[in-house]
Amino acid sequence: MASKLARRGARLVFAIALALLSAVAQGTVAQGETRPVYGKTVVASLLEEPLVVDPVAARSHTDMTIISLLFDTLYRVERGTVVPHLAAHLPDISDPLKVSISLRPGIRFHDGTSLRAQDVVSSLERLRKSDLGFLLEGIKSIRVGAKIEERQLASIVLTLRQADPGLARRLADLHTSIVARGKAPGWRRLVGSGAWRLHQRSARKHTLTLKPFDDHFAGRVYLDSLVLNWYTNPDAEARSYEAGSSHISARGDIAFAGHQPKFATTAAQGEIAALAYLGFGTASPITGEAVFRRAVSGAIGRAGMSQIGSGETVAPTITATPPRQSPRPFALQANAKVASQLLKSLANRYPAVEAKTLALQLLVNVSRPDDSVIAARVAAGLYELGIATRIVSLSADVFARRVGAGDCDLYIGQLAASGSPGLAQLRKAFVVGGKVKMANKLLGQSRAGMERQFATTMPIVPLFHRNLRLHIRSDVKGVAFTETETVDYPGIFIFGDPVKN
Repeated sequence: MASKLARRGARLVFAIALALLSAVAQGTVAQGETRPVYGKTVVASLLEEPLVVDPVAARSHTDMTIISLLFDTLYRVERGTVVPHLAAHLPDISDPLKVSISLRPGIRFHDGTSLRAQDVVSSLERLRKSDLGFLLEGIKSIRVGAKIEERQLASIVLTLRQADPGLARRLADLHTSIVARGKAPGWRRLVGSGAWRLHQRSARKHTLTLKPFDDHFAGRVYLDSLVLNWYTNPDAEARSYEAGSSHISARGDIAFAGHQPKFATTAAQGEIAALAYLGFGTASPITGEAVFRRAVSGAIGRAGMSQIGSGETVAPTITATPPRQSPRPFALQANAKVASQLLKSLANRYPAVEAKTLALQLLVNVSRPDDSVIAARVAAGLYELGIATRIVSLSADVFARRVGAGDCDLYIGQLAASGSPGLAQLRKAFVVGGKVKMANKLLGQSRAGMERQFATTMPIVPLFHRNLRLHIRSDVKGVAFTETETVDYPGIFIFGDPVKN
């Protein structure tokens, strides 16, 4: 705990110093205003309506953001280094096949109950047996261990198939977050151990309000509340920020050209945070054909998608993994001729292809406004193949229900990073594309081998990677991105008054 508090204190001192320098430069330091105080509210935004609060089921950037605020993992990655979080120490690997992890004492859930070793075991076992079980592959069993003599710390023991030097790094993945009794949490009973707790969720007002968890083991956050809004109108978020009604915007700082926000603004940009992709349902048999999926991928011109968004970096892609370098331009251009030849090979089994009467529905989530623009670009590519596409905008809950049931032809989806290194993101793309067994069979394959398998089966069609670019009001300090590319809200505080433009 001491090391955690020290890290938070060091970051706070640095943020205060920056705030003071900025305030002095602008002549706005009031007498006695030398440090932040606890209190006040920050209004920020989410990229879509939050529906998922189960770490195992989380997929989108909004899912990951909510998980990071409400729950804790055994370890975290800070500036590239793995550090203990719920765990008291790094794993004890004196026996490399039976790794022991001691837990911090006195950790409590939001309902006041103590976090036990069995909660950790049950949470990790649930993940291990899920569609994302490959994140913990190599673990044969997880059990409650004997208490460590030092301070009688509770512990867990992981039996491994082979030595795993990257185990602690994988236990920092947000999917490994610990939940009470290892049971899937839901909105009606949302109990975590994170720095924030749920106060209110209003689907009607498009607002999620969080309050500090006063008994968090790493200390209380500085704010008194955090209000997270989502929007269905493409420029509503920017309008709110421009008028001074919100503190942080992820979709621009002005809604109209020639305007400027009411208050002075700074900007912060993270690394790649999410993948936008075209997904497939099961309503039409043809969408289950790998050849059809490859044809669709070839028909979509991705280069123009770099203009989607409101200033964040948008990197068109043909792969589910963040590219080491930008794809060659020709790879991002549509190739209608090759795509048509692929599609024509299905004509014998699907007469609608030959007759050019194939019509498909493309679902979009109305709480992700950019997705309608993406869908229009996809529909244009399909038109070149002679495929008619009807774009259907649905509320977030109906969209999620239909996509989850496969009750659609096509849909625009989002897959966010969760903190796992290596090729875990590519294997997650197989999972969201319904190829769970294939994801588990990729163990031991090289990056090139996995990507060849992906290109052959095309479980989803990657469209572009995007990062998060935040516009931040001048009185908001301490904004930073975590290693999972979520915003580190526990470190945010209000310092002084906003500077008017």
